[in-house]
Amino acid sequence: MTRKLIIVVNSVLFAAMCGCIETRSHVKLTYWPDGLTATSFETDVPKTVYRRADNGSLDIAGRVVERNGDSRLIHIHVYWKPAPSKTFDHPSSVDAVIRYAVVSPTGATVFKGCGYVYPRDRRLGSGMVAHVESGRLKMVDQVGDAPPPDSGPTGIVGDLLAREDASATMGIIREIDMLVPASTLDE
Repeated sequence: MTRKLIIVVNSVLFAAMCGCIETRSHVKLTYWPDGLTATSFETDVPKTVYRRADNGSLDIAGRVVERNGDSRLIHIHVYWKPAPSKTFDHPSSVDAVIRYAVVSPTGATVFKGCGYVYPRDRRLGSGMVAHVESGRLKMVDQVGDAPPPDSGPTGIVGDLLAREDASATMGIIREIDMLVPASTLDE
């Protein structure tokens, strides 16, 4: 019995070290302020939640609160995807709308874009993992005395480990909605 337990524990630790098991929720933003030189910023997203809609789409939301009082909010709406080999799907179609906000006590900067997001249920534990691949964002609005934007095109990648919580997901989505005037929501 103890030998089997040791083998299982070692297997799990080995899988975690090899990257087979996701251990943290994070996003990496890469922007090109002058169009030529890339600058990257990576942050952990410890509070990540999701909800499944009745139509098959998925909302994933996360919040990061920094020590200086600023916060970063992310909302990803993943559209329903057809089942492989069952329904038509164009492989080059983006499948998610991504919104990212940097909020300070005196203002906010909001980015919006699209990308490829691949959600799947976690193998170990509850919840899901969403792999954000090749997302592109642009600044859509600044409110108040907003933090300076990362000018230029912005790319986003990362892995979000989320737990299911519909009310917390909708709370983060509403926070971003309140930052953006209605005229920019449909851009």
